[in-house]
Amino acid sequence: MANATHPTIQFIVGDTKSSTETRYEAGVKIAAEAPQSALYTAHSDLKASADDVAAKNAALKAAGDTYRGALAAVVSARGVLLAATAAWDVTYDCYLSTSTKYCSSPADAGSLALNLRGTTHNPLALPVAVELSHNLKKDWLRIYVKRAPGMDVVGVQMSTDMTNPALWKELDGSGAVRIVQSPAPGTWWVRACSKNARATSAFTTPKSIIIK
Repeated sequence: MANATHPTIQFIVGDTKSSTETRYEAGVKIAAEAPQSALYTAHSDLKASADDVAAKNAALKAAGDTYRGALAAVVSARGVLLAATAAWDVTYDCYLSTSTKYCSSPADAGSLALNLRGTTHNPLALPVAVELSHNLKKDWLRIYVKRAPGMDVVGVQMSTDMTNPALWKELDGSGAVRIVQSPAPGTWWVRACSKNARATSAFTTPKSIIIK
């Protein structure tokens, strides 16, 4: 007659399966202690199961050692690759710098396996957007102009009445960010344009902010 099972018996697995290391540690303990148990000797299926854990534990350790060795090799190889990449970049930059002294045409560049960069002329275009924010703590109005592609220089104007052309005042500077210190309370309107050496674009639609 087969032995009765004990459904009320429950084993704590815990973190046994949380990593290769915890599995291996549990396997080592089973291989060392299970054969000392009377149950191991008395029950052939239990003995076979415990022995199987011990056998699989050896395979697990071997696989883990191989994996860790491969990881170490990858880390080492990556370091070698990064160093070689950095050295190549330095050499390539030197080659480019030296080549600029002697190349005067696309044909010259092609003969050295290089591509000569052409000149790009971006059309004059309106700024993409104007963003306004009021810093209460520092008491300033910040104006940010999102420039159109290729447009480095922008003009910015402010007014308290967008309908009166005479009230628009040009702010100093040509960059994308302007700071207006201690702006007076009220509604302020801001607009921007793009500029180059030859022309000035139209202005963006005025954007407002209320200063309290």
